[in-house]
Amino acid sequence: AKLVTFNGKGKYSSPEFVWNTPVGPSALKFLTSEKLGEQYENDIFVGNVNQQNIYHFDLTKSRSALSLNGILADKISDTEDEREGTIFAEGLHRITDIEVGPDGNMYVLSHTWNAKDQYAREGLIYKISKNED
Repeated sequence: AKLVTFNGKGKYSSPEFVWNTPVGPSALKFLTSEKLGEQYENDIFVGNVNQQNIYHFDLTKSRSALSLNGILADKISDTEDEREGTIFAEGLHRITDIEVGPDGNMYVLSHTWNAKDQYAREGLIYKISKNED
């Protein structure tokens, strides 16, 4: 594969994170809102089509890398148990996009799948917001 070199100034790195059990990453979003709580502001959220989850990752203070600790410090999710600690939301069907709305909430675009006939069924839009008591 031919990579863009940016006139010799480009830099390609090793993966920041690896799932050894494929998740089919399909969307990545930096949540630039504190609407879901300060603990999620400016964090990374990743959607997938296989496991139908959204994964949440903190960033380091310099915001230049994922902040991974414990069993994920090696930047690899080897098992489903290791993946559990990164799950933000489950059961959202086959996620294709994540956006932050003008209201600061997260919106997820997905669809259901008919495995037998291999085609998409219903298209879905989810709104993820914090309950305000």
